[in-house]
Amino acid sequence: MQNETGGSNLSRSMSRQAIRFRSIHVIVTSVGLVLLVSLALGWLGWRLLAQEETLENQLAQNRLEQRADDLLTKFLRRIAETEALLSRIGPALPTESAESSQGGLLVSFSKAGVEVQPRGQLLYRPAAPPFELLDAALFAEADKLEFQTSDLKTARAALSALTMHQDGLVRAEALLRLAGVQSKSGQKSEALNTYAKLANENRMSQLEAPYALLSRFARCELPAASHQEAAAKQEASLLVGSLESGEWPIGKESFAWYDSRTRKLAGQSAESRAPEIKLAVAEAVEAAWDEWQHFQGSGSRSLTQHRHRSAPSPVLTIVNANPERMVSLIYAGEALRHLIGEGTDIHASVTDEHGQPLFGGTVEPTAAQVRRSLSAADLPWQLNVTALSTDTGIAFLAERRNYLIAALAAIVLLAGLACYAMARGVLREAAAGQLQSDFVSAVSHEFRSPLTTLRQLTELLAEGRIHEESRQRRYFSVLQQETSRLHQLVENLIDFGRMDAGHGQYKFELLDFSGLVQEGIEEYQRQAGANGHNIEIHCDHSRLLIDADREALRRVVRNLLENAVKYSPEAKTVWVETGCERHAAILRVRDEGIGIPPEEKSRIFEKFVRGEAAKKACIPGTGIGLAMVKEIVTVHHGELDLSSEVGHGSTFSVRLPLSNTVPESSS
Repeated sequence: MQNETGGSNLSRSMSRQAIRFRSIHVIVTSVGLVLLVSLALGWLGWRLLAQEETLENQLAQNRLEQRADDLLTKFLRRIAETEALLSRIGPALPTESAESSQGGLLVSFSKAGVEVQPRGQLLYRPAAPPFELLDAALFAEADKLEFQTSDLKTARAALSALTMHQDGLVRAEALLRLAGVQSKSGQKSEALNTYAKLANENRMSQLEAPYALLSRFARCELPAASHQEAAAKQEASLLVGSLESGEWPIGKESFAWYDSRTRKLAGQSAESRAPEIKLAVAEAVEAAWDEWQHFQGSGSRSLTQHRHRSAPSPVLTIVNANPERMVSLIYAGEALRHLIGEGTDIHASVTDEHGQPLFGGTVEPTAAQVRRSLSAADLPWQLNVTALSTDTGIAFLAERRNYLIAALAAIVLLAGLACYAMARGVLREAAAGQLQSDFVSAVSHEFRSPLTTLRQLTELLAEGRIHEESRQRRYFSVLQQETSRLHQLVENLIDFGRMDAGHGQYKFELLDFSGLVQEGIEEYQRQAGANGHNIEIHCDHSRLLIDADREALRRVVRNLLENAVKYSPEAKTVWVETGCERHAAILRVRDEGIGIPPEEKSRIFEKFVRGEAAKKACIPGTGIGLAMVKEIVTVHHGELDLSSEVGHGSTFSVRLPLSNTVPESSS
């Protein structure tokens, strides 16, 4: 016997060692498999991400190629539209508008001269404008008095008389000469005033400049000659601005002379000059004028041409000519964007034949970029289209990478949990039988006690062992109340389901609104009293006849009372009022409960919506009571209003239209 026991112990020891060995083997194998699967999934995931990144970059490049093709097509189409527009323009330009100039400078050359739209954008004209000849005899006496006899006083009198001449050109010339004589006579102030009278005189003088320009330039020189540097610089700066704005139609030589002299008087450096872009436009107009002169002598009947210049400022000139006129539309600098266009997700720029940027700036070399040649428009330039941002693709890839990392982390976690569970299960395999036996015993004991109690109670009720009538009535009353409550809850849920599905059934009949409300209150009175609440009623005793469904409106009264009682745990009074207002029956239910915040009022009648304060107070509810009230009132063509203040209670108002039907008894 002792040997059997020893053999048995040895066998058990060996068995335990074998089990422990198998357990370790299983654990190591499982961990290795889980790690291998994790590594394989990780490698496949990273490969998938790399492929998706390559695919996303290729798709982005294809989209950029498509956008570049669209911009090029749009550019060529606008060039063609501009050519068609210019071909329809006659010798006289149309009324000035943004559509006519197309964002550029519209210039017309004809026998009538040079016309520009929009006005004030051209520094100088390619040819000096014509001027009217003066009758020199009118100024002969004044010239003699001024230059031969030096009788400046008499010369002033003679010129003053000519300032009243009926010819405007004679008056302008007389004022200009009079100011000069006044300056010689030392009458500086009078001379400035006389020059000021010519500020708006745009007639051309024989000096190929308008009198306004001559007078304003003289007003710059006069203070400078008197060593009034500040006044001279101020006046000269204003004149520089007028010259840069193209205020006067003067020739190139006149502009260059007045511009350089005026800038010197303004104290600017010798290298200062008009804006480069405006000079480029003026030179483009001058080149177009030369082309017009050549075209007139060539005997050709039509001409369509694209002229360009890259430096120092980019200029594109589209020319259309016939024997009667030549019309040119000039785009310079950033105005070229009107032809190119741009999108919100791309950046467009143009470079010249040497790769220097014309407009749009430079782009980082690392940015995705597509180039298109503008040779189809007879231009040696190149269109560069760059994607502004690839944040969407980067965010997408980053999100996928995060998902992969999270998945791998979850796999590793699950593997660890699996290994832990496996270790616990394998290492405790030997004690599983005993644990199972203990578990069955414990569960049997735990089940035996409640089952015994339930059986005894069932036998007492089934065999009628409770003989006291008071206890029986109390038990039956409790059962009846609970059964009624469960029945009411089930009915509420069923009716709400029908309403929500649009299958609610209503039986409309002529009812007394006040009486119906009174019935609903009396029906609910017992429950409200049991909860310790008092209902104060203020009803209109006159008959308020409405077309309504009796059960539906009683449900409205019951739900509003339940709502008022439920959310008034501290205030034990609920007020109910009925009446008539504006041919409508009114029901108001007011409480002094927790109230409803303003931000929740708009959603309080939606199904399943409950206030945050009710949730925090752990007040039970389903969130369908007020939704049913809203649905019933809507079906009855009524209105449901709410006024509430947090901490002071709420008032729900139901307004139903009175019936137009006359009762038979009244008839």
